[in-house]
Amino acid sequence: MPRYELADPSEKFWEYVVLEARLFTCYGASDAKGKVAIKDFDCPAKARKDANKRKKEKLGQGYKIVTEKRLKARAEKRNPELEAVLFENPDDADGYAVYSDWLQTEGEPRGEIIALHNAVDANPEDKHLQMHLARLMYAARSLMFPPLLTKELDKARKGFSLDEHCHATWANGFIRSARIGGILDNGKASAADIIEELLAHNSGRFLSELRVATLGADKRNPYADVVKALSVNAAQLRALYLADVPDAELASVKLGDLAALFDALPKLQTLHLGAASLGPSDIRPAALQSLSLSSPAISPDALKAVAKGPWPTLGNLRIDFHHQDVDWSMLAPVFDALPKLRRLTLSRTKDTAVILKALCKSQCFETLSELSLVDGDLEDSALSSGILDRIAPLGSLNLDRHHLSDAMVEDLGTKVAGTVSAIHQRPKGARAAMTEAHVQALTSPDNFKRGRALAKPAKWAALGKEPAEDILWGEFQGSDFYQAFVTFDGDEMDSACTCPSQFYPCKHILGLLLMEAQQHTFPIAPPPTGLVENAENERYSSVYE
Repeated sequence: MPRYELADPSEKFWEYVVLEARLFTCYGASDAKGKVAIKDFDCPAKARKDANKRKKEKLGQGYKIVTEKRLKARAEKRNPELEAVLFENPDDADGYAVYSDWLQTEGEPRGEIIALHNAVDANPEDKHLQMHLARLMYAARSLMFPPLLTKELDKARKGFSLDEHCHATWANGFIRSARIGGILDNGKASAADIIEELLAHNSGRFLSELRVATLGADKRNPYADVVKALSVNAAQLRALYLADVPDAELASVKLGDLAALFDALPKLQTLHLGAASLGPSDIRPAALQSLSLSSPAISPDALKAVAKGPWPTLGNLRIDFHHQDVDWSMLAPVFDALPKLRRLTLSRTKDTAVILKALCKSQCFETLSELSLVDGDLEDSALSSGILDRIAPLGSLNLDRHHLSDAMVEDLGTKVAGTVSAIHQRPKGARAAMTEAHVQALTSPDNFKRGRALAKPAKWAALGKEPAEDILWGEFQGSDFYQAFVTFDGDEMDSACTCPSQFYPCKHILGLLLMEAQQHTFPIAPPPTGLVENAENERYSSVYE
């Protein structure tokens, strides 16, 4: 790491390290270990900008660089026998300690890094330990970080946070979890290339969790290629989130054939699949403990594939149907195939009464402790005395966003043994009220902040609402003149904007939705001539198709 010293009677030093979005600094008298300060930023660019500002100040005060040690890239020594033990038991602290000792006797810096990771975990308040670890990680960067992933982690693009980009977390000297996402632009490398290199790299040998998020506009990054990369060398994964994207981007996610993926992941315990559509080959029985599916087009054959089972260890199931039309009677055999189910979440369903009735008759209800039926169409008549008696023992019940009366909600609170949530009820036929939580679900945390900044009527040149078509519209004068609209059809939403944002929904659309969530009174007026046509251009289709 860079170390700067002031060659005057004070004999002071200052040194710093930037690791992703965290800045480590150490300073004080040259003959002492100094004081350590650690500061977190919301994106790597801001951390580097702050470090460069401080460096410029130190140079202006007369400090001069004296050392900047870095190891050259080379092949690391490995012990296959010890690695095999860790592969089978990736949380074995003693196993890592043994491997650390062996690596240190071989002169490998990863050995000391493993020991320091464990020491920091045991003493999280010791900043000097954290600083020492940061020094070693920086010096051994060429050994510790996969090159392609490093380029993404080092991005200095203004406005990109860890929530919108690639990210890695470390444990015991290895990358424990990684998130691949953002607008990748590191030359010819694709998301599949980055993942393939990570899985083959020494630091990725015990990768436990991988999230594949928004891959942006780069057509070299199809999710199907990511699936192929995972099918080759990802046997160590325990958790896979594919694709972990906002609702608005699901239509662009095409996973391809997943058949080979399940055979390649024998240790997988947690799986999330989000895509434009899911078919029978996408869902196969495995030794999963948690399964989550999100798609506006889950085929009947896919549900049949789940029903075939067996799922001997599945304790948590989440399915988001996105209000699609489904033969809900097909869920009955799905429920019967889940003998160990403890938590069940079904979101955005139609005919929720049919689902609840089938569930209450199923075998899995005997083991169920937490039930969430969120954003459906339950009415009071669906909650008969028999159904109420059946759900009464539940430890947790969530019936948010239905058509239940206040009296029924109160009755649920008294009859169900555990906690009950039944907020945002609405009259039958009415569109559900927009809330900030719904808007947050559409995008990344940072893009949500951008939208919140525009959720102020004074910032807009014109705003309006046409109740007959249930459309919100706005005209915004920023660096250019932009037109945006949002239209609703029941609980379904469509939107478009003329701005060139790489995000969808863009900040202008989010601003309109947040003003609706804040119950702003839009002027009653039809959109200006040509606004909808201008916004419904080919901008998004070229980026997200």
